[in-house]
Amino acid sequence: MAKGIYLGIDSLSRKVKKMYLGIEGVARKVKKGYIGINGIARLFFAGGGKPVYAGETTPLPVLAARLAGASVSKYALFAGGTRGTSLTGTPNNQVTAYDDVQVQSIPDHLNSYAVELAGCSLPNHAIFAGGEESDRQVNAYDKNLSKISPAEELEYGRGYMPTAKVGDYAVFGPGFCTEPSFVIRNFTEAYDDDMVHYQCPSVSGSDSNSRYITGAANQNYAVFSGAATLSGQATGVTKALDADLTVTTATPGKSSFAKSGATVGDDQYAMFVGGTGSTGNWGPHSYAYAYDNDLVFSECEHLTEARSLAAAVSLYGTAIFAGGQISEDKGTALVETYEEDLVKGETFSLQSARYELAGAVAGDTAIIAGGYINESYAVATTQADLIKT
Repeated sequence: MAKGIYLGIDSLSRKVKKMYLGIEGVARKVKKGYIGINGIARLFFAGGGKPVYAGETTPLPVLAARLAGASVSKYALFAGGTRGTSLTGTPNNQVTAYDDVQVQSIPDHLNSYAVELAGCSLPNHAIFAGGEESDRQVNAYDKNLSKISPAEELEYGRGYMPTAKVGDYAVFGPGFCTEPSFVIRNFTEAYDDDMVHYQCPSVSGSDSNSRYITGAANQNYAVFSGAATLSGQATGVTKALDADLTVTTATPGKSSFAKSGATVGDDQYAMFVGGTGSTGNWGPHSYAYAYDNDLVFSECEHLTEARSLAAAVSLYGTAIFAGGQISEDKGTALVETYEEDLVKGETFSLQSARYELAGAVAGDTAIIAGGYINESYAVATTQADLIKT
């Protein structure tokens, strides 16, 4: 018997991937469903599944490392980045989309070239904001891949921003600029799904010059953890914004910066892994820890391979951490996963080792794209890999 439920949408048969039941006013995820046939319980629905590597897909149309990813509807989008090497490079304003059957399309470009921009996903928009050259631009793409520019750009242009969703908001945290001069911008801003702009309390660490903060979300909070101080010391300071955009200080996480963050479970945990150590003790680290919906801290089984700057996505409750930097100008191909109960899951490899790459989800597929590949020095790539459930 086929184990699936299908709905007709726009004259197409679409498979149901998630199903929920209301229990005491709370939406609970259905993991398996059974129906009685001739007195025997037969499985008719199994939600999600373990992620597996599913090969390559159409490469990005331009070389891109230090790009951003975000999702909307059935699309995974990748925007901006640099076309060059880790030493020299040319920014781009390319936006590339993949649908849920991996058909590639090219929406309107960003308003300007951007490297180290941030991407965040809301129900009706994929939002890309900022850039390292004091860029204030905000570009949003709707379910039809039409570009919308909000009435208000970021008030404080910056790149290297952490981002996470909470309630109706996409939150963009503190960052910094490298051009025209180095400056840290200790501000937090948000956009709702109508592209209205909000100023928020800062989620910076105790040092107002904190940078390389990482964001992840659970059901109740956008959580921001870890940082580097101006002197290059790693911290574990963790702050969170709730759906009213009120800030709370949480139990500190592990001291590292340039971590990766993703949601685990049915929006149950904001999880953080890896990162880099303090100046003079670069690292990288294999830390793994999470915060639940009440900001209770849990330490998890560490990464098999220590790394920073991995791509991070959540696919049907499983957090996926792909690639990452393991030493200067050297990446890894390893993909590690954590399942709904924070238990370490499947491991597998991308087509090649790389870092400063990005991830986004389209349907039942996570797409990991771009990054620097290992050569005599790091060179941007167009590679795109598929991870499916």
